[in-house]
Amino acid sequence: MLKIFNTKIYGLEESIKASGYPMIATQIDEWDDNCFLDEKDFKRAGKLGTVPTGTGHDNFLKGIVVQFDVTYPNYWTPQFVRQDRA
Repeated sequence: MLKIFNTKIYGLEESIKASGYPMIATQIDEWDDNCFLDEKDFKRAGKLGTVPTGTGHDNFLKGIVVQFDVTYPNYWTPQFVRQDRA
């Protein structure tokens, strides 16, 4: 049926780290290439990632890019087209 493969995720660590920037009182002069995440970063990302869509608190998710290849049966294509027009 549905097969997803060649999955790549970009910007995950950087987006999680940057989600804490609004709470930093000092100026950030340069990006640290060694992006070390700790427990509070994951906890914050978990909370921000589950807020209702449209509130703006889930903005850090826009920095995460997921790319993949997908194969599916040909008879699904008309269904996708119909869903787009609805």
